[in-house]
Amino acid sequence: MRNNVDNEVVKAKSTIEKSTSTQAKSENNPQKKDNSLNKYLYHSVKREETLFRISVNYKVSVDDLRKINNLSSDIIEIGTVLKIRKL
Repeated sequence: MRNNVDNEVVKAKSTIEKSTSTQAKSENNPQKKDNSLNKYLYHSVKREETLFRISVNYKVSVDDLRKINNLSSDIIEIGTVLKIRKL
C-alpha cells in the first residue's frame, strides 16, 4: 500500500502525498534551505530597463544575468523577475 491507496486506481478527489529525499532533507535542515534563498536577489524589470542597465546597478555582468535566468537574448519584458546573484 503506497500513499494510503489500497489499489492501483486513484479516484477523483483522492489526495496523494509525495515526498522526495531532497524535500525531506530541506525540511529537516532549515538552515540549508535559508542559505539557498540568501544567494540571490530578485529584480522586477521596469519600463525602459535593459539587461545592461540592471547589470550595472547590481555590479554583475550581462552574461551572468543571462545564464542565471536562462535568457537566450538581451530582450526582457516589463514585469519579468530576474534572479541576481548576491555579491
